[in-house]
Amino acid sequence: MNKHTLPDDNASRMLLQSDGSTTQLLESMLNEPLDVIVVKQEMLQSYHIDPTIAALLRIPNDENVLERYSQLVTKDNTVVSNNYVVCRLGLDANVMQKLHQGSIPIGKIWSSNRLSGHRMLLGYGQEFHDKEQRQVPYKHYIQWHDDVPRLYIREKFNPAYVKIPC
Repeated sequence: MNKHTLPDDNASRMLLQSDGSTTQLLESMLNEPLDVIVVKQEMLQSYHIDPTIAALLRIPNDENVLERYSQLVTKDNTVVSNNYVVCRLGLDANVMQKLHQGSIPIGKIWSSNRLSGHRMLLGYGQEFHDKEQRQVPYKHYIQWHDDVPRLYIREKFNPAYVKIPC
């Protein structure tokens, strides 16, 4: 990877506006595979999550969901993205098992199991990320499976790899 060409305007714009696999796009941009690190993952009742996310996923108040905080990292453990995911239950048992294990990025689980559905981009832009109030690019979307919204995903990107949109 030639870090001197990153972040690239066109590649960043395609990543932020795309409804395709973020992991695959990042790996293509960086020309290297990425690993996932699950920072925190737990099952909880949906009333514990943001009501806007629950409404987008059409989740009743008493339904259990999987909440996950993860990072996509390079082989030298440089964080490329910080991710927040809320997943409705009810996917195939094999898919749910892989999600619970947390060792495979969600986009790769989705494509390797050939799940039908689409992503609905909710938006992208820049926002504050950490204690230093550093601005980072982000995108968030809903992953549908058949006719059911199954996952809410918010990805915040390291600005060394993805350019903040103007």
